[in-house]
Amino acid sequence: MLAGKQPRLDRSSVSTACWRIVVLLASVSLCVLAQEQRVSQYAHRCWLLRDGFFNGAATTITQTNDGYIWIGSVAGLYRFDGVGFEPWSSPDGKKLPSNVILSLAGARDGSLWIGMRGGLAHFDGHKLFLYPNFYDDVDGLVEDRSGFIWFTRSGAGGALETPICQALPTTIHCLEQSDGVTTKVCCPKSLTQDTEGLLWATTEGPLLRWKAGHSETYLPKE
Repeated sequence: MLAGKQPRLDRSSVSTACWRIVVLLASVSLCVLAQEQRVSQYAHRCWLLRDGFFNGAATTITQTNDGYIWIGSVAGLYRFDGVGFEPWSSPDGKKLPSNVILSLAGARDGSLWIGMRGGLAHFDGHKLFLYPNFYDDVDGLVEDRSGFIWFTRSGAGGALETPICQALPTTIHCLEQSDGVTTKVCCPKSLTQDTEGLLWATTEGPLLRWKAGHSETYLPKE
């Protein structure tokens, strides 16, 4: 457990340089790069799966405002403090319902959103909130320009469902016909918001674009 431990990343230097960790899923390595340098000046350090830092392949990555970098894997959630990786557990003793982490999002308020196989959780830095009565896989977490959290979902057994949901403070609202979404699909993955505030969701079939009260579906060419 890492409760109370302060990050070792120097936040005062963010104005002149920032650190990025790039997940290379093919080799499951992480490389830290500095900005404002020529390519020939870059230095890096890689952490490989075979080095024993992770028990499973990395799947997703994000950073929270306190400087921690979070890595989701098929074997749990890890936190990087600028020096090393450690498995994470909540300081309030609550457990994530699944070790298969599919998506992460560091919100502007400093909290962490955790999408898993069969659930969604929110960590505010002190307490972990597990969304009740929600058992879909959560992918594509994104915070919109108004601070609302959205994600795509996949039902058990490849069930056809409306793909986009919003995380409210204690419940989840998945868009439906009354919201302008009539398309039901299987296995959506990514979600993003464009400069006009429209949400775009990719699926195994159509591409879905949504705004309040209206959605459009773009089918792939045969």
